[in-house]
Amino acid sequence: MPAIPVAGKKEVKIGDWLSEAMKLTTENLGPHLLLGLVVGVIFIVGVGTVAGGLIVIMPLMCGMFFYAKKRMLKMPADLSDIFRGFDIFNECLVASLIILVYIAILLFVGFIIYLVVGLIGSCCPLAFLIYLPLILATLFMWAAIYGFIVLLPGLLFERRMKAWDAIQLNIDFAFKNFWMITLYGIVVSLIGLLGIAVTCGIGVIVVVPFSMFAGTIVYREWVGFIDEAQTPPTNTTGGGQPVG
Repeated sequence: MPAIPVAGKKEVKIGDWLSEAMKLTTENLGPHLLLGLVVGVIFIVGVGTVAGGLIVIMPLMCGMFFYAKKRMLKMPADLSDIFRGFDIFNECLVASLIILVYIAILLFVGFIIYLVVGLIGSCCPLAFLIYLPLILATLFMWAAIYGFIVLLPGLLFERRMKAWDAIQLNIDFAFKNFWMITLYGIVVSLIGLLGIAVTCGIGVIVVVPFSMFAGTIVYREWVGFIDEAQTPPTNTTGGGQPVG
């Protein structure tokens, strides 16, 4: 099996990658619209509760990575591929829990900061001037999350890494390429939000496959696909082993 790559400084070709993601999306538009519809419905139903979100999001992300990889390598792919992430359900669940804790910490810190600023504002009328840069910093912080999870589906599914190891490696990559991958995440998110907004939500069926390809391209360029003959066998118990 190929060795796990060492995180380092990488190129982020925003224009090229987004163009490729859009081209891949439109090449098989019919199947991709169906994929977007199915994933959209599952997300809406699954994320209605915290438990539902933990169960479906990461396995579906892994399955979509597998589907996108097959499309990018001109291999036969079908809708059932997006459910292959449930083959490694245990590691997906652990990764989701770790990410949930991370997001909860961010929310708590943000709440405390806004609370302190609010208390100061009650005593000092000029304190409202702090809110604008604070809001911008909060938006930037959430955008940065993209870089910290974009490699996870591939590392978990293709490399069969343990959740904690995969998250650590993704974080290493993100910190070494922080500004550009954050900018890429912002652009991908803005395209997605714009596509959904201008179509009154219907555009989600296009945004889903577009985002899937946009993320998988980052993995291909930074980590690299491994040959199908080297892909670990399906583990129906959900566990995964890191590639040595």
